Amino acid sequence: MKKTLSTLLSLVILLAGGGGLYVLNERWSDPVVTATAALGTIDDEAEIEPQVPELKELIRHHQQLTVSIRTVGDQGEGIGSGFLYNELGDIVTNAHVVAGARQVSVRMSDTRTYPGTIIGMNIEKDIAIVRVEELAGTEPLEVDAETKADIGDEVLAFGSPLGFENTVTTGIISGIDRDLEIEQTKYVGVYQISAPITQGNSGGPLIMQSTGKVIGINSAAADTGTIGFSIPYYQVVHMLESWSANPDPTLADGAAGMPDEGPVDDPDTVPTVPDPEPEPVYTEEDFLRDSKYIVGYFYESVDSGDYEMAYNLLGSGWQERLSYDKFAEGYANTLGVEVIRLEANLTDEMFAEVTLLIEAVEDQDGEQVTSTYSLLYIVAIENGVVKIISGQGERV
Repeated sequence: MKKTLSTLLSLVILLAGGGGLYVLNERWSDPVVTATAALGTIDDEAEIEPQVPELKELIRHHQQLTVSIRTVGDQGEGIGSGFLYNELGDIVTNAHVVAGARQVSVRMSDTRTYPGTIIGMNIEKDIAIVRVEELAGTEPLEVDAETKADIGDEVLAFGSPLGFENTVTTGIISGIDRDLEIEQTKYVGVYQISAPITQGNSGGPLIMQSTGKVIGINSAAADTGTIGFSIPYYQVVHMLESWSANPDPTLADGAAGMPDEGPVDDPDTVPTVPDPEPEPVYTEEDFLRDSKYIVGYFYESVDSGDYEMAYNLLGSGWQERLSYDKFAEGYANTLGVEVIRLEANLTDEMFAEVTLLIEAVEDQDGEQVTSTYSLLYIVAIENGVVKIISGQGERV
């Protein structure tokens, strides 16, 4: 029997509130830790703990297709999450993330940012779709429209809580068929999860760990304890697919908080959502945060063996001097990398210096050796995207 949560339960909708924090030659222009370093794993270690690299690979893949959604509206700026669910460039999120937004931008894990257009929304069910034309043709996350999760199923919650991008939390389905009502939204038959979520997680995907597929949309949380709520994907799949196949400009108008102009006889005169305004120029604070974030993300990618992503974070000039094959080859003996300290300083309005201390575990003649390196990178904005343009380092 479905249980209705008491209205006395103090809930916090994961509203898009406020600006969030970002979670944030050969030798001297090469980002590899050493000339012989490269990310890899040892076969016998993989046999001992086969699930560890599998989980890391799953997390890395899903982080790259989970996005941060930033909005500008009459109530100010907001931030939420979403995920790419089809090859049309459509991003699923919560309605409360984009409701009232006059401008929507979608930010990828590598800081690429694109304008988005709301193509459908349902306030009562708290679901919306934002279309990003530039992402058309990109392979989306796998979704599961059939599975109904059960209590005890292990899940992963992705998103940008409090603006900290690339965040993943783990937990289980701790309850099913939960009903609750918050303002205009009626959540019916939703999942209760133990994976911690908070403001900024809204719209992020809930992943079944055993399959790696999306089974829910993270939507609300209690303001105390570790209780979150996720809309089952199977409940809304038909609505999402209908919006994607037949974008409705009147729904988009409503989602964007535009005034209702009444019925329109001529479909050619239906008003559409105005194109988002260009992204604002980086503030010094934003640029410093992104500079730290991009260097940290570079080493997260290296540590996970995702050389392609790490290489894509380098500036075009660096890539011209260093081929991808040579870059990846340089990490052939590296077993892992950990960032110990990371700081950023603005040198002028276009460049930042990022200094960091890392520990690298390397395979040297069959022995695991841990070495510490001090590194300095120069970061700049290239074609609107933060890139690492040069670097140097030494063993300490």
